[in-house]
Amino acid sequence: MVGDRDSDILGGHSNALAGIGVTYGFGSLAELQAAKSEQIIASPTELPAAVLALN
Repeated sequence: MVGDRDSDILGGHSNALAGIGVTYGFGSLAELQAAKSEQIIASPTELPAAVLALN
């Protein structure tokens, strides 16, 4: 699950999905860390590498 708020990450975790938090949305870095995002990225260009790193 890719999201910018804790509810996105927690929703993914509830469905057995890893969470990639993005700091270029509405949520804060602290919020994404508290939700235990597996990856946190700061730019859309980082997304492909973050997805590959989950494997």
